[in-house]
Amino acid sequence: MPAMTRNEMLVDGIHFNAAGNKAVNEQLHSKLSAEFPSLAQSLERWQFPAASKYVTEDPWIVNNSTETGG
Repeated sequence: MPAMTRNEMLVDGIHFNAAGNKAVNEQLHSKLSAEFPSLAQSLERWQFPAASKYVTEDPWIVNNSTETGG
């Protein structure tokens, strides 16, 4: 990649701007799809547990139902 093209993808000479992030994302997805197709497929869908899971397991909440006595 020519230096001018590379520099256009940087905000401050070090950090990517939106175009740089997009280029890196495309290259990463391309490589993952080629080398690790099953991983690439699993990354296509966001997998977040429900927030309620964290509420019931939060160790910092006093009187949490999962808190152990001590």
